[in-house]
Amino acid sequence: MNASTAEKEHPTILSAAQERGRKTLDSVQYLRGVAAMLVVLYHVFPQLERMGLAYEGPQALSAGVDIFFVISGFVMVYSTARHPMRGGFAFLRDRIARVVPLYWLLTLVMILLLVFVPAAAQTSRFDMLHAVASFLFFPWMHPVQHQYWPVLVPGWTLNYEMFFYVVFAVALIISRRRRTMVVVLSCTSLAVLSLVPVFFNVSGIFDFYTRSLILEFGYGMLLGELFLRTRGKTSNGWWAVILIGIMGLAVSPMMMHVASQGIAAGIPALLIVLGALYIPLDLKGSGERIARKIGDASYSIYLSHYILMSALGQLWRKILPGGPISWIGFAVFATMTCAVFGIVVHYLLEKPLSNAAARWLGGAKGQASATRPIAYVVAPSGQAGGGMGRVKDYILSFDEDGSSQLEFRPLITRDNRGFAASLWLTGQAVMSIWRARLSGELGLVHINLGDKASAIRKGLVALLARGSGALVVVHLHAVELDADWRMSGKIMRWAIGLPFRAASTNIVLGDIWRNWLINDLGVKPERIDVLANGVPVPAYERRDHLAPRSAVHLLFLGNLLERKGVSDLIAALAGLPADLPAWRLSFAGGGDLVRYTNAVKVAGISDKVAFLGWVDQNGAQKLLAEADVMVLPSYHEGLPLVILEALGAGTPVIATSVGAIPQFVEAERDALIIAPGARTELSAALARLIGDASLRQKIGDQARATYERNFSLAVFRTNLLAIYKTRLQIPKE
Repeated sequence: MNASTAEKEHPTILSAAQERGRKTLDSVQYLRGVAAMLVVLYHVFPQLERMGLAYEGPQALSAGVDIFFVISGFVMVYSTARHPMRGGFAFLRDRIARVVPLYWLLTLVMILLLVFVPAAAQTSRFDMLHAVASFLFFPWMHPVQHQYWPVLVPGWTLNYEMFFYVVFAVALIISRRRRTMVVVLSCTSLAVLSLVPVFFNVSGIFDFYTRSLILEFGYGMLLGELFLRTRGKTSNGWWAVILIGIMGLAVSPMMMHVASQGIAAGIPALLIVLGALYIPLDLKGSGERIARKIGDASYSIYLSHYILMSALGQLWRKILPGGPISWIGFAVFATMTCAVFGIVVHYLLEKPLSNAAARWLGGAKGQASATRPIAYVVAPSGQAGGGMGRVKDYILSFDEDGSSQLEFRPLITRDNRGFAASLWLTGQAVMSIWRARLSGELGLVHINLGDKASAIRKGLVALLARGSGALVVVHLHAVELDADWRMSGKIMRWAIGLPFRAASTNIVLGDIWRNWLINDLGVKPERIDVLANGVPVPAYERRDHLAPRSAVHLLFLGNLLERKGVSDLIAALAGLPADLPAWRLSFAGGGDLVRYTNAVKVAGISDKVAFLGWVDQNGAQKLLAEADVMVLPSYHEGLPLVILEALGAGTPVIATSVGAIPQFVEAERDALIIAPGARTELSAALARLIGDASLRQKIGDQARATYERNFSLAVFRTNLLAIYKTRLQIPKE
C-alpha cells in the first residue's frame, strides 16, 4: 500500500501538513521506483565491461540503496502513526510477510541455478553454509566475491533491513508503542552502533552492523517524525533541495575518501527524500501510471533484476558483437526489460505471496480477504460492451450497499481502443485472476462472452483461470455463436467451444443455447443453467394508454441494421391502413442513417418518422417511458435488454419469435410476437396497437407484472447468486 492510500484509512492521525500535502506522498512512491532503477543501471555496467567497455560505470548509481534506506526509515515511522496500537511482534510479523516470501523464492531460484546450471553463474558458486545464512538474513562471506553478500547479491541490503526491523520492534516493546519514544530509542541505538568503529577495532559481522550507512535508517525516521509533526507546505522551491541532493550523490564516491558513507551518501539521500515529500508533483495519464507501477514494483525490480541482468548479458554477447552501438542498445534493452519483468513479478508473485504469508501469520490483510471472496466480472466496457457491458454493470451493482457476501470487481478485456489494447487488457485480466487466486482472495470468475472473437479471447481467459484452480462461470450473451460454430472448420469449432468446456459452469439465455452446448459441444447438463436477464427501471407509475393523444408514439430502440429488421419496419409502416389514428415513429440508435432516411423518403412516410441518432441509457429510459409502443422486429436476438426495459416501463412491445424471446415473453399477454421478416404480420400488429388503446393498456399492465415477476434486477440477483451457490458452493457457509 502506498502512503496516500494509507492516509485515507487513518485521517485522524495525520497532521495538517499531511492534509495539505496529500499528493506529495505519492512522490515518495515514485522515488522508490527511481531508486530501484538506479540500482538496475548500476548493474548494467559489469555486463558492459564483459562486452569490452573499459569503464566501470558511475559509482553514484549505487546510491539508489541509500535512498531506499532513508525511505525505509520514513515508512516505519509513518506506518506506526497509521497503526498506533500495533506492537513490536505485530510489526515484525507484517514486515516478514512483506519482505521474506519473494526474497526466499528468488534465493531458491538462484541456488537451483548454481547447483544445476553452474556455467550460468558468472561470479558465484554454491556453498551450503552460505545458502543457509542467506535464508536466515545472516551476513556470510560470499564464496567468490569475498564480501558479506548473500546468494542473491542485492539481498545484502535486506540483512540491514531485518536488523533494523528488530531494533525498531524492540523499541516498540520498550516504549509501549509511544511513537516519539520509538524514534528516539531507535535512532540512539543506530547512532551508538555507528560510533563503535571510532573507538574500537571491529571486523567481520561486527564491522557489517556498525557501518555508518545504518544512520540512513535513522535519517528516515527523524524525517518521518518531522513530517508528522510540522506544517510544511508544498512548493516548487523544494526542487532546489532535491537538486542539491542529486549533486551530493553525484560527488559522494569522492566524498567517501574524507567522510563515511552515512554522511557522504546518506545526507544527499535524505535531502532527496525530504524534497520529494513537499514538491507539488501531480502526474497524470500514462506518466502517472508508469511511475506508479514502477514504484509499486520497486522491491520486485530490485530483487529480480540481478538474475535477469546476468542472463540478458550472456545472451546479448552470444548474439551481437561489442562496440558503442551494442553497448547502448544493451543498456536500454536490459533496463527496460528488468523494469517490465519486475512489474510482472510484483503482480504474479510478490503480492500473492505476501498476502498468503500475512494470512498464514495471522495478519489483518489475510483475515480480511477470507471474509469477502472476490468475484471478478469479466466483460468489455464503454460502447464496446453494449448490452453485455450493461449486464456486467448490473452484476457489479450487487455489492453497492456492501451487503453481498462476495466482493464484485470488474475485469475489462476490451474497450474502444481497438484490438491491440484488447490483448493487453486480456493479459492484465489473467494476471489479476492469478494474483487473487494465489493470495487466497478469489471466490470466482464470471466471464461474459459474446461473438466469435469474444469467445476465442475469453476462452483463453477461462482456460488460464481454470489453470490457476479458479472457479469459472461462462455467461453466454451472443445470439449467433451457435450458427458461427456450425459454419466453422474443426479448429475454429474447437476454439469456440473452449470456454464452455473449460468453465466450472455455464449460463445461457435460453434453451436454444442450452441444447447447443449439450448436443454439439458435449457439455454436461448439470454444468448449464438458463438465466433470464434482469434490468433496473426508473420508478414506475402506471401508464394511462386510454388518455387522448395527438399521435400514437412508436419507438424503435437499437442499432439501425438489417438484422434488426429496420427495412421490414419501414415497409410495414408504409403498408398501414390510412384510417388508423395518427401515429409517429422515432428511430433511436446509431447506424446507417443515410440509407434508412432515404428508405423512409421512398416509402412516403418522412413526415411521420424521426431519426434521433444514438441516445444514452437515461435518454433511452425516457423514450421508453414516453412511447406508446416499442417495436423490435429483429432476425437474431438473445433476450434483449431493451424489451425487458419496455416491459418494466409498461410499454407494449412488438417483437419477433427469435432467441429466448418466445421462451420468456408470452405472446398476446406480455407482447405481440410475430415471425421474423413477416412484413404483413408486422403491419397488422402495428395496426392493432395503434388502433386499440384498450389493447395497449392491457398488454402494458400485464407486461409490467411480468417484469416484476421475472425480469427485475432483484430477481436477476437472486437467481444468479443461487447459481453460484448451487453449482459452485460460493460463498461457502
